[in-house]
Amino acid sequence: MPWTLYRYILRELLKLLLLTTAVLVVVMSFATAVQPMSDGQLTAALLVKFVIFTAPTVLGFALPFAGAFASTLVFIRLAGDNEILACSASGISYVKVLAPVLALGVVLTGGMLYLSNAVVPSFFRLAERTVEGDVIGLLVTQLGQRQFFEFPGEDVVVYADSAAQFPPQEVPGSALPMTQLVELGGVVVGRTDGRGRILEDTTAENAVLMVFSDRDTEDAWGVFELQNVTRYAPTTGVLMRVAWTRVGPLRIPSLFSDDPKFLSASDLDAYEREPERSREIRESIQSLASAMATESLRQAFGAVKDRAVLYGPLQDERYVLSVPRVEEDGELLRMSSGVDADGEAVPIRMSFYADGRVEGQPFRTYTAESAFVRVQTNALTPEPTIDLELLDVQIEDHRGGPTVGSKSLMFRQLAWPEFLPDDLEQRPAAELLAEAELPTYAASATVSSMAGSLDRAVAALRRDIVGQRHERAASAVSCALLLLLGAVLSMKLKGQAPLVVYFWSFMLAIVTLIIISSGVNLAQGADVSVATGMAVVWAGNGLLLLVLVGTYYRLARN
Repeated sequence: MPWTLYRYILRELLKLLLLTTAVLVVVMSFATAVQPMSDGQLTAALLVKFVIFTAPTVLGFALPFAGAFASTLVFIRLAGDNEILACSASGISYVKVLAPVLALGVVLTGGMLYLSNAVVPSFFRLAERTVEGDVIGLLVTQLGQRQFFEFPGEDVVVYADSAAQFPPQEVPGSALPMTQLVELGGVVVGRTDGRGRILEDTTAENAVLMVFSDRDTEDAWGVFELQNVTRYAPTTGVLMRVAWTRVGPLRIPSLFSDDPKFLSASDLDAYEREPERSREIRESIQSLASAMATESLRQAFGAVKDRAVLYGPLQDERYVLSVPRVEEDGELLRMSSGVDADGEAVPIRMSFYADGRVEGQPFRTYTAESAFVRVQTNALTPEPTIDLELLDVQIEDHRGGPTVGSKSLMFRQLAWPEFLPDDLEQRPAAELLAEAELPTYAASATVSSMAGSLDRAVAALRRDIVGQRHERAASAVSCALLLLLGAVLSMKLKGQAPLVVYFWSFMLAIVTLIIISSGVNLAQGADVSVATGMAVVWAGNGLLLLVLVGTYYRLARN
């Protein structure tokens, strides 16, 4: 065996492969960091850390192109210097010349399989936590500079005179562990309608922001606990002072999702067994849980429509609600006025008490012609909360103020725990789907629709997992095929410029990746079978193999 030749070819291949891979990885890693940098989620120091964590995750894209480029340059030089011709004259066949390329291709295939199934997901999580943790770091920085901070997607704005991070503490009874703790002084927390209008603002002398994270699912939530609080809602005219209140939980956004392509092989197995690990499935579970709680609320209002006692988010805040008629309206409940036995109009009536009692004269009374109710669930609090919007409202102040009107008033985070089922969002998908089929929820079209959505989401996740396994295997095999193809094309196109030869390898690599991706997309859809999608995934490698065999046949024949 020509071991000297093999060592020479391998040395040149590895030298170019490592250099090309390093360049591509650095470029692609910085390209990945552009979006979080532009969103203000990465400081200069964290940028370097993020790029280091991201580098292994882009190796799967860089290696096939780097391998094709390295083999093209090495063999175009061997062919141009007539070294391939000399090998043939001395009795060394093309198969033997390509043996070290094939050996390196097999090693790269095994390495890519290991990377995609074990290494890449771990680094992806590290990169994700870098960005997630920096959301709180950015909050501390902005508040420390007397700037407002807005929670993305939550319509919540925060301002503080001072902010400092401290080690997290254990919270008894919490569903998730605390991972970060921020102490604030001179705090203002405002809720907006998404268009810049302040719905309510809460001021406090001191506050703490507690961040709770689920390391398995990467969900993160923030909860503000405020002391010596004053809350004012311009739309309702309510001004209250209490010793303590809570705002949240607020979802802390994550840059990445738990797409199956970012999961290790063991994680894929776990997600297949427990689909509720997936963020998309958890969101579907939340929608179904909210729909089930909404239907329970509708039935509760039907049973106790003359005196429903709701708890407000502030300490000792109570609302007594009288609702003539309640009906389902998509994901909401529509409340409307009615008529009594004498034919007199009966509006929706809500009395507000601020001392923890629901007796005697209320502070205010709200009467409305109609209202909408949305039930919210989340991962931190077992009891669902109620958002109530009154329309065409008359506000009567029983402390001597004038009666005023308003087109719309919003009351958030009301609670009616004795009538709403708890822990719905914490239940497994299969258990929640089984409960949704009970006669209790049979009358709700929304529950039926959300249950169907959850069922389809679970089926889609399982298809995604199958597609991801085949995509990883196909991408790894394509790396070896492209390495061989670059060498064979270089010998066949002797005399051509290296970039011309690499152009064909590059184009075939692009086409192969597109075909593999298209096959995965087909497998993820419900229009074709999984087997059809997997056939398309492997068709890319079939095309590469066909071109490789055809090119080698023409080379060997000449």
